[in-house]
Amino acid sequence: MSIEFKQYDVKASCYSQAWSLREQLLRTPLGLSLTTQDRNSDRDCWHFGLFKNNQIIATVTIEPQDVAIDKPQQVKLRQMVVSPDFQNRGLGQYLINQTEKALRDKSVKTISLAARLPAVGFYQKLGFKTVGQKYHHLNIDHRDMVKVLQ
Repeated sequence: MSIEFKQYDVKASCYSQAWSLREQLLRTPLGLSLTTQDRNSDRDCWHFGLFKNNQIIATVTIEPQDVAIDKPQQVKLRQMVVSPDFQNRGLGQYLINQTEKALRDKSVKTISLAARLPAVGFYQKLGFKTVGQKYHHLNIDHRDMVKVLQ
């Protein structure tokens, strides 16, 4: 299986595919929808994806965080999803690993995220550490997590 990793932006044709995938897997099961505010926020984010035959099969949205000039550059992983047809094949791990390489190239030092509780173990295997206590957001329990890139 030939899988390509690449960065794309909201003007790319694949963005609508990624939007649909995020909507289908992250919002619809909760009875929610992505909003105009989400689309506006996406303009200021970096988007990375895995592609098979020019179709997006996994995507992650990375939001640069405002930091003082004397502190390490930080980003927040906002949404990550793998198409159901491609889950349980290591592609989520591959996507995160490739994204981390791309972020290191951008001099990013720290990634934070809000993980749904069932995903905490996945991110821990990738070196993320939990921070703070469990909390409820969008009708789901979450844990904040962070990883310092080496």
